[in-house]
Amino acid sequence: MKPSNGRKIVLKCNERLQPVENKVGILSGVLRLLGSDYTKFSICEKDWKKVRSKDKIYKKCVKEIFHFDEDSGGIIKRTILKMLGRAWKDTRNGLYHDYYKSELIIY
Repeated sequence: MKPSNGRKIVLKCNERLQPVENKVGILSGVLRLLGSDYTKFSICEKDWKKVRSKDKIYKKCVKEIFHFDEDSGGIIKRTILKMLGRAWKDTRNGLYHDYYKSELIIY
């Protein structure tokens, strides 16, 4: 995933280092797409904490699309990974409830 013109989207953060302004919608959309891409994240893991590829995807995908100043405490990165993990979990749970659980109730 890269912007077609090679430019990055500037992501601004407030004093609490949370993404703000209209670029947050773009960030949310990109993270939802990434979180539901099981070629990047394993669907077999039961917990987001056990997913090993999240740092690699953060560097390759998120940092390729968005420009923001890294903070020394890693708060921005943690916030983005938390949003990405929520998207992964929501998609995984949706698949479970739509397909796996219904397969268990066969009469």
